[in-house]
Amino acid sequence: MTREERLAYIRRMVDGWPPLAPEQHAQLALLLTPEPSSLTEPAAVRPQQAAAKAA
Repeated sequence: MTREERLAYIRRMVDGWPPLAPEQHAQLALLLTPEPSSLTEPAAVRPQQAAAKAA
């Protein structure tokens, strides 16, 4: 999906018209969900830093 298509979905969601089909709501949920790596990466780094300090 291109950036323009993503923006069109988001505009339609915000404007509320034309109404979105159920499968489009599911696509929007995926588009608006942050990537897992951005959430888990900092937590994965902390134990390594703690081990380095203890050594």
